Amino acid sequence: MIDGTLEITGILSYEGGTFTVEYQTSFAGIDRSEVKQHTFHLSDLSDIELKWGMFRPKVILRAASLTTFQGIPGANEAELVLKIPRRAKAQAGTLVPLLKIEMGEGW
Repeated sequence: MIDGTLEITGILSYEGGTFTVEYQTSFAGIDRSEVKQHTFHLSDLSDIELKWGMFRPKVILRAASLTTFQGIPGANEAELVLKIPRRAKAQAGTLVPLLKIEMGEGW
């Protein structure tokens, strides 16, 4: 959510070293945009972090370049914070450590 009026919902998928973000925006819960798609590679990231919040976890993606997340609403320069639904927290808890190993960072 941005400024309390713009809502962003979407899906992040990962296959073969490539992330795909599919997202849709709506203004005040109405007037939904077309579904948009943005791709980037694992090698475009400098870090990936899983933060366990009180209510639901967040995955924080940090890019090696300012252009990696360019055009994705809600991205803050080289950082993209994704709120993970409760139903997907186990998947996030498994995926993030595996991605860190693939990035060469280990656990």
